[in-house]
Amino acid sequence: MFCDKAISQTIAAHFASFSFDALPSGTAHATRRALLDALGVMLGASGLGEDARPYRAHALTATGPARLLGFAGRTTP
Repeated sequence: MFCDKAISQTIAAHFASFSFDALPSGTAHATRRALLDALGVMLGASGLGEDARPYRAHALTATGPARLLGFAGRTTP
């Protein structure tokens, strides 16, 4: 997999420069729906069965830069 840090930083800076209030209303509505959908998927996945147990244990014990929704700690991506 190819990942150019400069490209990622350029894209992130571009999107970070947007003001939510400056978005067209249709775009703002679609963004809200997409974020709500993503949150629902994450919450639904948090109750996965036995096969997810090792990943959850890792997320709760490893340290790193990634934030965990619903938890105070951070973990590896």
